Amino acid sequence: MSELQQKVTIPSLAAPVRVSRCWMLWSSLLICGIQPLQAGMTSYGVDSVAGFRLQALSFFLFLLLVLSWGLKRLWNGLRPAFPSWPVLTFRWAFGLLLLFGLLIHVVLTMIAGARELMTPAAWEKDGPRYRLRVTPVNESVPRNLRLAGIEEIKERIWQYALEHKGAVPDGPFGGEIPWKEWRAPTGGVYCYLARKSIGGGRELLLYEPTEAGSKRFVLLCDGSIEEWSESKIHQTLED
Repeated sequence: MSELQQKVTIPSLAAPVRVSRCWMLWSSLLICGIQPLQAGMTSYGVDSVAGFRLQALSFFLFLLLVLSWGLKRLWNGLRPAFPSWPVLTFRWAFGLLLLFGLLIHVVLTMIAGARELMTPAAWEKDGPRYRLRVTPVNESVPRNLRLAGIEEIKERIWQYALEHKGAVPDGPFGGEIPWKEWRAPTGGVYCYLARKSIGGGRELLLYEPTEAGSKRFVLLCDGSIEEWSESKIHQTLED
């Protein structure tokens, strides 16, 4: 008689459990689908930036879980060909992917740091990204003043060469010519290419900085001063 009662009561107890689980599932879906009410009530929520961050984190977490499952299946699928390989669980696959992701992040951080050290103050923050700093063009300096400035630095270089048996100065940081003489009227420092000798050839020796604009005065090794475009200067430097 007791066995018959157990057989009768067990299904009757399982039915409410299934019903309660269904109600919990539908209640959760209903709560998740509720939209904020706009009826003058105080409502709390995340702003757009925090929402985007949560979406990004949830996406990458889901992607990490999927890749962990794929790594586990691939590793264990190759075990028959490599019997010495241990069995890879999902937890170990997740940990390996997380470790490799952190290592890649460290490498990218080192690359960004090296870039900043090699080009100091060349990058500026533009929203969430960084871009090259654009040097403003100083158009208030007259053309004849720019020409007079490059003629003056030419005289100083040629005078130094005459006094030192044809040797040329090392550049703005060499100390042979005062630092203020290397300053261009537009701002910035003249771009100087150290040569072994001057007085012949049409190699580029010196040109105005980027503050001068797209058309800049250049000084050649034969002493001539010309006005070149920025693209021509870059092409000459690359050649």
